[in-house]
Amino acid sequence: MKRPKWTRPYWLIDHAPLPRTWRLRWLLSYIDTTFGRRLRCMEREKAAFESQEAVENDWMFERSLIAEEEDEIFTRRTLHQARALRISVEFEKEDWETTSTSSRRVLSDRGTARYREKIREELRWKQDRRAHFVSMMTSAITPIVGIVGAITGLVAVLMKAHGG
Repeated sequence: MKRPKWTRPYWLIDHAPLPRTWRLRWLLSYIDTTFGRRLRCMEREKAAFESQEAVENDWMFERSLIAEEEDEIFTRRTLHQARALRISVEFEKEDWETTSTSSRRVLSDRGTARYREKIREELRWKQDRRAHFVSMMTSAITPIVGIVGAITGLVAVLMKAHGG
């Protein structure tokens, strides 16, 4: 997402070779610090209410940009996991919402809950299937291990009886 180059630290954080979610958290912290500092300075100088309100509006706008980008990342990850588990993705209106600044579609709270429940259900089913397979293999391998143990014991007894 293209943003104005305010200061060098902002650019360094935004282009650091780190995961995008970490950079977004650092940017949020940096934005909160700089705008908070600017507002405190304006309050000490007793600046006009309109200018303080303009700074607060800029602050909230920047926070909303980061929140929208986090929502986009979360939506992308959730849908990737759903598709990897072969869950059909439906585009019902109540599951999706459009972001206010970038006009992209992201999952709403209802849609997030719905897809998370589907993912949990699918993972639970896969775990049950895996547990069933392991129990079948265990029941098949147990007699074989018993027979091998009996033969080993018999060979040991026979070797001892023959003086070996």
